[in-house]
Amino acid sequence: MGMIRKIEKSIRLRGVAGTAKFSSRVVLSRMQSWFNTAERRARAGAAHAEKEFDASYGIDTRGIIPVSNLDVKRTTWMEGNAYQGVGVDVDFADLLAKIVEYEEISSFNFVDLGSGKGRAVLLASRLPFRSIVGVEFSAELHRISINNLAHWPVQENMAECVSFICADAAEYPLPAVPLILFMYNPFGVSIMSQVADRVARHPARIIVVYFTPKHAELFDALPRLHRVEVRQGCVVWDSRD
Repeated sequence: MGMIRKIEKSIRLRGVAGTAKFSSRVVLSRMQSWFNTAERRARAGAAHAEKEFDASYGIDTRGIIPVSNLDVKRTTWMEGNAYQGVGVDVDFADLLAKIVEYEEISSFNFVDLGSGKGRAVLLASRLPFRSIVGVEFSAELHRISINNLAHWPVQENMAECVSFICADAAEYPLPAVPLILFMYNPFGVSIMSQVADRVARHPARIIVVYFTPKHAELFDALPRLHRVEVRQGCVVWDSRD
């Protein structure tokens, strides 16, 4: 069933000829990746780190799950990307250090669009945010994230409130408060355009943290945002000069 949905999605987005070309490129890319020793070692190292992270807390945040394998029936699944948690070594305190004073963090809400199994939310909870919310449209992944939060040690959680909601990011209204919006390549350009529009109209200070920023141009185009941090695989924008 997952393969059928994957083909359906590709044909809808790329057409039949485009799907054939895309499939050929994927096969070639995977072959090149397989023969690249450095890449294989990097993937193995990341997989080991994820396994150790989950085992140490008794949680489940590992794996890559194609969106075609998820229990999502709404048509927006066509714009969704595969689940993959952000690296377990991501340090939000370090990432935000030059942007937000530690004392300011308690005035910010943190929202993760496409939160999956909740790894980014758990990592963010190590900082004293006013509120942290993970938004995920797959009921299956949402249930896993709830269970992960239940097993997350109290001493790791510095946030006032941490929660997950099962909702479509395409429809989720951003809270009208100082906000850190986190995304890890959750969906395609159509939905990302809607998110960018909401960011443009957000009434308070907003910081956008975008990992694997395939549609960074949408946020670069917003007059109110300024790039304040660029790291490998991540761009951060701030609405404050």
